[in-house]
Amino acid sequence: MEPGSLYIVATPIGNLGDMTQRASDILKLVDYVLAEDTRVTLKLTNHLGLKKRMFAYTDHASEAQEEKIIQELQSGKNIALVSDAGTPCISDPGAQLLKKVLAEDIEVIPVSGPSSVSTLISVFGAPSLSYHFWGFFPIKRKKQRDLMDRIDSIPGIHVFFESPYRILKTLDKFFLTKDNYHMVIGREMTKLHETYYRGTPKEVLDQLGRDKVKGEFCVGVMKGEK
Repeated sequence: MEPGSLYIVATPIGNLGDMTQRASDILKLVDYVLAEDTRVTLKLTNHLGLKKRMFAYTDHASEAQEEKIIQELQSGKNIALVSDAGTPCISDPGAQLLKKVLAEDIEVIPVSGPSSVSTLISVFGAPSLSYHFWGFFPIKRKKQRDLMDRIDSIPGIHVFFESPYRILKTLDKFFLTKDNYHMVIGREMTKLHETYYRGTPKEVLDQLGRDKVKGEFCVGVMKGEK
């Protein structure tokens, strides 16, 4: 029997209308879906009119669960991996499973679609031949300093995620005095209350201070642009 395939399926980062036809077709095709949070993915499948078997898959998955997934792929089952929003394996669960699946020579097929990183860069408004994505802004001090050293020394747009509980503190502590930086922050991108904040870090911090700090934040910074 031919082994099945693991599909890495991108899902909307907010607006369900951004779901691609191909991604919808793949979710309909597969035997079941591995979801970061089945409650979140259920809203999407209900919107698409699909009834699919779903199982939770997170970075805390056991080796036994991952071994069972690999065995089912080897037996011919097709499985889709989705995160709560955007493209899986980018600051979301999946990289660990993906590595093991690839080691077994099982086909992995990306199903491209929405990404908050590319969405922000597309409206950044400054030319750059490169960008660098750093995941969530670190919590540990050494990693914070290491990241800031990279942002200060490497040309291009630097993108990271930050939570609503830390965004003001992070900007104030690490970016407030960097007047030679251009910053763009996207909040709730593609959703009803989508907002973009632009300017120097100080200007952006002032804008955020006048607004309700809610939702998820994608932050882009570039040195030497105003």
